[in-house]
Amino acid sequence: MFGKNISELNYGFFKTFLNSFNSDFSLKLQTENTLLSESAEDVPFSFDKIVDYMCRILYVLIDKIFLRSSPDEASSNFIDPRSRYIGKNIALRVLELFVFQDINYSDDVWPDYIISLNKENLRNEMEKYDILISDDSFYSDEELIQIMITYNIHSFSDQPYFEEWLINEVIIPLNKFFLHIKNNVRSVNEIEVYEKLSEFFISDIKDDHIIKDFKFVCQKIAPFWKKFE
Repeated sequence: MFGKNISELNYGFFKTFLNSFNSDFSLKLQTENTLLSESAEDVPFSFDKIVDYMCRILYVLIDKIFLRSSPDEASSNFIDPRSRYIGKNIALRVLELFVFQDINYSDDVWPDYIISLNKENLRNEMEKYDILISDDSFYSDEELIQIMITYNIHSFSDQPYFEEWLINEVIIPLNKFFLHIKNNVRSVNEIEVYEKLSEFFISDIKDDHIIKDFKFVCQKIAPFWKKFE
């Protein structure tokens, strides 16, 4: 639909989002410093100073809230200790903070990232138990490089803003897809739309399980085309 796989879309999202976020943050910083410059007593903000301030806040919170004689005792500091901050999850959050010092990726990324970096060792270990792990279970080398670039290298000047990327890479292709289906059905009939959607998504797929999943999705989204009537 978008001419890219999920990994490429995810990479494009973060590259452009971080560029827009950093640009907006810099503008807010300039605005605040303009106000501060009106008083000789006020010290201008800098990016490093704000990061240092945020780190100090985090360390205080860790010391006052997370670090207790036991994870269960730390859990009592939270209003809802039964979900994200039960004892075992408190311990995991603290572990993630230490891991984040060396691998500054989100907690949704670094477990698979570490496993993918060590995939050959993992495969060799699993072969002892006659367990074969396919490449689909790991990030590819290209994806690993994209992750490292996204989180560790600054946005380049020629990088588009998120708003531009969203229009060009998501909204326009999605609109073309809607129009393609609409222009290729004689009437906005759910069955005919379902058949055209199935033709669009499944024509080059051989795996029966994937075909079954796509047909289920096509069945669910077919009624949306009634809105084009």
